[in-house]
Amino acid sequence: MSVWKRKHAPDQEQLVWNVDDEDAEIDDDQERIDAVEINEINEDSSDDDIISDIMEVTWKSEAIEALKVFPAEEWKEFSLMQKIFNGVCSPVIWLMKMTTPILDGDDLNKSWNLPLTLMQTFLIPIFIWLFTYQYKTAFVGPMPVIVIVLLVSIVLTTAVFFTAKLDTAPVYYPIYSFIGFVMSILWIYVEANEIVNILTAFGVFWNVNTTIMGILILAPANSIGDFVADFGLSKIGKVETAMGAIYAGPLMNLLIGVGLSCTIANLTNGVPVPLDLTAIELSMAAAVELSLFMGIGVLICYNFRFPKWVGPVFVGCYLVVLVITIIADTGAFGTVPK
Repeated sequence: MSVWKRKHAPDQEQLVWNVDDEDAEIDDDQERIDAVEINEINEDSSDDDIISDIMEVTWKSEAIEALKVFPAEEWKEFSLMQKIFNGVCSPVIWLMKMTTPILDGDDLNKSWNLPLTLMQTFLIPIFIWLFTYQYKTAFVGPMPVIVIVLLVSIVLTTAVFFTAKLDTAPVYYPIYSFIGFVMSILWIYVEANEIVNILTAFGVFWNVNTTIMGILILAPANSIGDFVADFGLSKIGKVETAMGAIYAGPLMNLLIGVGLSCTIANLTNGVPVPLDLTAIELSMAAAVELSLFMGIGVLICYNFRFPKWVGPVFVGCYLVVLVITIIADTGAFGTVPK
């Protein structure tokens, strides 16, 4: 061996050993990566098994979910005041859930719950009978009406029970969306009637005209939603849409709401709906006409644009009308001749 070879031989051996060590480390790292991947696959498979076990649909789990007023996760996120309010309202909310089907438009199976649907199918005919005041008619021939309603509920519930599966929504399940829409309207109808009855009772207790109660309490409460929506539209630049809603919304309520209901009442009773024409009604009608003509006049004079001073003027007119209406209720303007 030459001098150079003898001199560098240890270095070459050291280099060979270093290469071998690096190869061993690479093999160890690869083994660790393979082991981690295997563990992750095992964990994923175990997680899938756990999820499948949790999401297994049973009659007991579906019935418990159907009877819940609020999901547990949603209840935990409520504040203290929300828990108190929802706790007080929970009986009514539970009845709404039992009588108003709510469907998931993207995936019907997500909202499908067979025990809940069975309870809704049984209770909906009964609540329609109650909400439409059909209980005032006790008999249809020799048969009590309540017996007919119960028979309809039992037949429909039995049909759903034998034609539906526990884990899959049936073909006719989308029909429940229309039923939910009808029941929502009936709930609003009942709640509106109860609010009017409460205002009437307060008016009797306090010896205040029901029209004044409606103007001071019901009308502002009914207008808050429109105010928020129109204000929001104005802030984002859709002023024309907001102005259209301001005039078209009350007009539609008057023509469709009052007009349609009075037409149905006339056809049902065979006599016109009585209307007491007092100083209050006349002052309110005059105020509505004045505000409409004032708005039209301002639009014509200002090239169909409302200046900033119109808002405070309308608010001032509203307060003046309230004062005039309250004074009219005292009889200061006399009585309207028949």
